[in-house]
Amino acid sequence: MPKQKDVKRLERLAEDVFEIPFPELNFFYRTSVRTVDPDATIQERNLIVVGGGKRCIFSRTIDISGASRTGRDGKMTWRLRDFITPCDSQFEVFDRPLSFLVTPHSDSPVYLTTVPSFTATKDNVVVEVLSWDRNGDPAPNISFSWRCRVPYPAVVD
Repeated sequence: MPKQKDVKRLERLAEDVFEIPFPELNFFYRTSVRTVDPDATIQERNLIVVGGGKRCIFSRTIDISGASRTGRDGKMTWRLRDFITPCDSQFEVFDRPLSFLVTPHSDSPVYLTTVPSFTATKDNVVVEVLSWDRNGDPAPNISFSWRCRVPYPAVVD
């Protein structure tokens, strides 16, 4: 437990550096927002039948969004499990199709590319985010908004 004088010093530092009055000082910051759609539908097409016979599968879907930043090397590894709270025990495995969208926050031309994948056991979604400048060189420290939408099967207790 920090000593009272250390807490007071931290309060003064926050007020000086961040210009935040102590009553508004908060050591937590929001990283993402998540919604669950319990009534999603996935369309499948048959790869063997000419014309691709279609069928629908009812599913649940997680939709989560937030903001992140690439590193000094222009890379960032995004993991869905980093943004799921401990109380979200229903998300044991994830399914396809996966949608992952990134939007850069920049005044100069910058490009973001993504390489999404599931881990071997499908228990996480991992996306490599790469930032590039207009010359095709890695662009460091690019902040961006992201949105991920992915189905998950219902957990049967």
